[in-house]
Amino acid sequence: SVFTALSQTTYYWVGGTTGTSGSNFITGSNWNTSINGSGIARTTPTAANTDILIVDGTNIGGSTPTTGTVTIKASGSSAIMTSSQLKIINNANLVLQRVTSGTATITLNGDVGDDFIVDATSSLKLEGTALSPDSSSVRIILGAASTGRVSGSVTLSNWGSRIITSNPVAGGALIFESGSIANVNTFEAGSYPFGSGSSGTIANSVIFNAGAKLYYKGGNSIFSNTSTYSPLVFNSGSELIIDAVVPNSYCTASNLFTGRKFANLTISTGQTVDVDNFSNVDNLTVQTGAILKLKTSGAFPISGNIINNGLLKVNTLLPGLSGTSNLLFKGNTIQTIGGSGLYDTLGVITLSADAHVVLNADLKLYGLNSSGTTANTASVVGILNLNNHVI
Repeated sequence: SVFTALSQTTYYWVGGTTGTSGSNFITGSNWNTSINGSGIARTTPTAANTDILIVDGTNIGGSTPTTGTVTIKASGSSAIMTSSQLKIINNANLVLQRVTSGTATITLNGDVGDDFIVDATSSLKLEGTALSPDSSSVRIILGAASTGRVSGSVTLSNWGSRIITSNPVAGGALIFESGSIANVNTFEAGSYPFGSGSSGTIANSVIFNAGAKLYYKGGNSIFSNTSTYSPLVFNSGSELIIDAVVPNSYCTASNLFTGRKFANLTISTGQTVDVDNFSNVDNLTVQTGAILKLKTSGAFPISGNIINNGLLKVNTLLPGLSGTSNLLFKGNTIQTIGGSGLYDTLGVITLSADAHVVLNADLKLYGLNSSGTTANTASVVGILNLNNHVI
């Protein structure tokens, strides 16, 4: 963000691991203009607040030097949960909890530079802990002039906790850098971890750069339930790890995959995942003990390699019923199909004109030909190197 002529004050968290007795994130005595607590405590903020809030892991206790995880309640009206920036730095670990029904919303109005920062040594967790379903959440809103950068880890857990980005800035408002990790598992009806078009999140405003990882651990789709809208962009070299069964009670295969473009996609050990027709995957990995089941029709474009150490098949129980499901290899450099797992009851594989594919595993095809009858079907326009393996 770029701002001028602001009268902002910087406050450091000095409330220790749990804050002062009975307090929450906005309690003034938990903040001080000096990291050692010798300065001035924070006053009650307003909706136009320009305070810069810093949780610095080198000392979270003020005059009583303390390190450790800060676990604190987040409650109060949206107006007094407002500041210009929030920075979590220097091995700081912050857990913000809503322990009663309702939503705690922290709005960042913006200032000079990035307004929401989790550095490479630090972590943030937002969670609702009330016991009844759909009842509690913590949300961070990056305002219309705010930007954020995550180099550490962010976890959005339980009920409707999420981060909403309202800034249409070119290149994205919230950037997950190389080495960063996002863990998401939110399941309040209509609440998606990075928002939706109706919640105010700008499309394509949350960017995962090369080396950044997003773990889907269940709950609502990471995209929303509309195939024409996405808050997320996965740049080349980023990775989505599916660490949950799909479909589940909150997310269908279509919600998670239809029309979506991924960089690297990994199915975690022990998970069974039904996959609908995506628009691109660079590299696909199926870990040991995982099962990936492709839809029985449509194309599954692959630009890179497949490493299958589990089971990769079409979503059917009987050979000969794999339909027109088409693994489409469309890379312009050498692609490999390998791993120690089983490629069983696949449909069709197709190699585009520029594709050069090397087999490092055997494939079993049960596709349908143009007459609609079962045939072991491979369409090769490019180069296919069997490499002593069989189809």
